[in-house]
Amino acid sequence: MAQGIAVMFDETVGKFSLTHPVLGLFAQGIVAVSVNGSFDCTSSSKSQFEIVPRESGSLSVRWYPSGSLPPFELSFQAEGEIVTLKVTCEQKVQGSVEVHGELFMGPEPYLGRLPDEENFAIFSLAHGPVTSKTAKTLFNRFNDTAVTLPQSDIYHEPNEPPDRYRFLSKGSIGEIVFAAKVSTDVIKRHGIRYYAPIDKSIFTHAPTGWCSWYYYYQNITQEEWEKNVKWLAENLRDFGLEWVQLDDGWQLDNGSPQTPGGRDWRGPNEKFSKGMKWVADIVKQHGMKPGIWLIPQKTDSDEVYSEHPDWFLRKPDETPVRIGDWHPRKVESYVVDPTNPEALEYIKRLFHTLAYDWGFDYFKIDNQPEFSRWYDEHADARKVPEISGSDAYRMTLKAIKEAIGPNKYLLGCYGIPLDGIGIMNGSRTGGDMEANWQGCQVMIRVITRWGFLNNVVWWCDPDTLCVREPLTIGEARIMATLVSLSGQALMTSDKMYELPEERVEILRRVIPTVDIHPMEFYPWDEDERGRPKIVDLKVAKHYGCWDVVAVFNWQEEPETIEVDFAKLGLPTGKGVRYHVFEFWSKRYEGQFENGFSVTLPIRTCEVFAIRQSLGHPQVVSTSRHITQGIVDIVELVWDERNNELHGSSLLVRNDPYRLYVHVPSGFSFSKLLTEPRKSQIKAEIKREGEILVVEMLSEENQQVDWLLQFQP
Repeated sequence: MAQGIAVMFDETVGKFSLTHPVLGLFAQGIVAVSVNGSFDCTSSSKSQFEIVPRESGSLSVRWYPSGSLPPFELSFQAEGEIVTLKVTCEQKVQGSVEVHGELFMGPEPYLGRLPDEENFAIFSLAHGPVTSKTAKTLFNRFNDTAVTLPQSDIYHEPNEPPDRYRFLSKGSIGEIVFAAKVSTDVIKRHGIRYYAPIDKSIFTHAPTGWCSWYYYYQNITQEEWEKNVKWLAENLRDFGLEWVQLDDGWQLDNGSPQTPGGRDWRGPNEKFSKGMKWVADIVKQHGMKPGIWLIPQKTDSDEVYSEHPDWFLRKPDETPVRIGDWHPRKVESYVVDPTNPEALEYIKRLFHTLAYDWGFDYFKIDNQPEFSRWYDEHADARKVPEISGSDAYRMTLKAIKEAIGPNKYLLGCYGIPLDGIGIMNGSRTGGDMEANWQGCQVMIRVITRWGFLNNVVWWCDPDTLCVREPLTIGEARIMATLVSLSGQALMTSDKMYELPEERVEILRRVIPTVDIHPMEFYPWDEDERGRPKIVDLKVAKHYGCWDVVAVFNWQEEPETIEVDFAKLGLPTGKGVRYHVFEFWSKRYEGQFENGFSVTLPIRTCEVFAIRQSLGHPQVVSTSRHITQGIVDIVELVWDERNNELHGSSLLVRNDPYRLYVHVPSGFSFSKLLTEPRKSQIKAEIKREGEILVVEMLSEENQQVDWLLQFQP
């Protein structure tokens, strides 16, 4: 197979093409020149070309433009994974060159950065096919490749297909005006040996739910389970909470029900006398999906072992391999031998019971990162010692997935079991958090450290979002903001029915998770890169684009932080201005050209929607969700002819929904019209300076079409 980038030129259309053995065709483009007011491009029908023979890996094209322009030479130099283009002219004329083209990087390319690209200490993420002047790389998660155009702007036009990215390079005659670099194993090179792209056909976003562990630990009971399920259904389900997961504390201990929770998965202990089917059913009856915790490759059951000792790791002397964990009696468990097909059948039967007899849809399997190592260390205790420990471990995961099927969620835990990539739907990425500021530090680190895997190989789970005291409101908002804007799993874990209203309100505004992908295609290790003070979520919808910028003060004293629009990758200059609206305080900051500064108290954050000023009435924020439009706005159109702003929004039952609309000078509000899809709503208008606040209240979940009329 040929190595490196190959360049071709089609003389019939005046277009160059770049191909690569792994990527195939990945770019096409045309060249345009301007000299002393005269302009032409290679795609002109009157252009003529002559291919000039060059050494291997290079291509020169003699271009004869139409009109008065002299001939030019397009010199493509390809060396391995890099290609450059220089445009020269024998007549030594001065002028400008532009290279326009299109990139082909799979059905859902992600725009972003590789580790050697400048990020300005801003941790960036994206929803949709976004554009950023500071992002020079387009990544294809389906084959783990990327193309970097260091001299180009890579952009996506609204209303074009999501896979259609274009590029524009500008330079001068006689200079290199275009360069492209291909990278392979973009993610795999960071220790991801089983790289496989995430399958989002069923689980389109990271889980949003509740986990029992970080309040109850092993003290969870069926009574407390029921109270929390009913509260969640009444207070958070309509906002998008989907999953309710029972953690450690339900299971038997070596056959005994008198236990806080052992390692015997055959049934519940005395705290769950109604049975595990009841545990799952009550969640479903309240419109959510049930999850359960276990360590399936272990058991503390002497009975199971004595009946089938060959299902488990046994040393050459026939004694069992036993490995401990945080078992309440501090006993060690037997470990399944996945190289024995009968042991894999045991795992399949276990999960068939959990999934189809009991009815669970989500499985959090713990202790997972250790099993590859254990299977390696105890190769002589396996029936088949020749295969690697990681391959043996993956056999257990494949058995689980075969048993539960594609429609049920498999989460790896704890730490980060990288050997589960390609089988697990999601994974924890760090150790256990605690519901205090110090205990949250592990989450903060792993959100950026492992964020490059989220929505690329699986859905990352940084651990649960707790918002109860002793966390301050500021600290709780920091954690809610960071988890939500990362697009990673959001599983809360408080005693929900005792949570104060102001803490519940934080959760309402960050639920549900949305389809957010990374723009930093590498581990962001804060020991090397620092903890980011700015997180920028770029949003591209068919009706508009905006940035959601979170600014964090991690310090023990107040801090002033500058938000520079150019460093965010936003266009600046030529009179471009941006509306800035702060979400948590519901505060319109005004319009700015180049950026703004924010002074934050100790351990707090603010979240700003930044939208380009359009010169007519426009939505600058909404109240429903921290992303300020992704979750709630379905359609949004400005009718210039009639001076009308048309929109359609999703309202949550009994949740006051607010649209914040900027009305520039020269326009005055005239009328509000609403068309609910189900039942009548209450609507009112009030003015707050330049902002028109439209508030709507519905007694049921529904979509509401609305129209705002203005007079010029």
